[in-house]
Amino acid sequence: MKIMTWNIRHGGSNRITKILETIQGHNPDLLVLTEYHTGTNIDTKLKDLGWGFQCDSKPGEKTNGILIVCKEPIVQSYISYGVNLPERWLEVTLPHRNLSVLGVYVPDARTDEKITRKKGAFLESVINFASERLNTQCMILGDFNTGLKIDGEGTPFARAEYLKQLSEIGWIDCWRSRYPVDREFTWYSHARNGKRNGFRLDYCFVTPSLNDRVNSVNYSHLERLEGVSDHSSLILDIQ
Repeated sequence: MKIMTWNIRHGGSNRITKILETIQGHNPDLLVLTEYHTGTNIDTKLKDLGWGFQCDSKPGEKTNGILIVCKEPIVQSYISYGVNLPERWLEVTLPHRNLSVLGVYVPDARTDEKITRKKGAFLESVINFASERLNTQCMILGDFNTGLKIDGEGTPFARAEYLKQLSEIGWIDCWRSRYPVDREFTWYSHARNGKRNGFRLDYCFVTPSLNDRVNSVNYSHLERLEGVSDHSSLILDIQ
């Protein structure tokens, strides 16, 4: 089963056609889109293209949220774990595969203390979820807007300690576990003094039992380099 997550940047705007072409090219069985906006019709277009089972986080037309689409049945979970920004959180289960998928779009925060507090509260909910689900077949994936030192250049994003905590609980950074010394960046900052800093912001964490089912995990950077979005996508294949 091929699973893909991708931040499509502000709902896709006038890039919807290129976004759909990119998705078709990768042809995932399950797709987690972040920065999804309702009202763009990308959900309808994906349904017409074969991704007929869909759930979204009800973000509104101008609010960034999450859309999960699949080629087989999915069921949305409404257990919130106290999350403070529900439009950035979406869990589904695949009944025929004994698999749960939590899509997240973590708030960005570097200097704004108010947003930093919201980000910390959101990630506390992620930790609560992770603690409860450790012994299940489960993954958490999406745009974490956070990265460890090895995964970034320049000033790091706030709240990276929560990624360390996920690993300490026992969850596995799917890509890093297979590429322990490599560096790949999924987003670059705006140029300052002629330099853009790269960061790996898009992650997939899996439970130990699910990690055994992962055949491969890779980033696709072409869509970012061609300007279809400002993020690369993450694609994994599981048994």
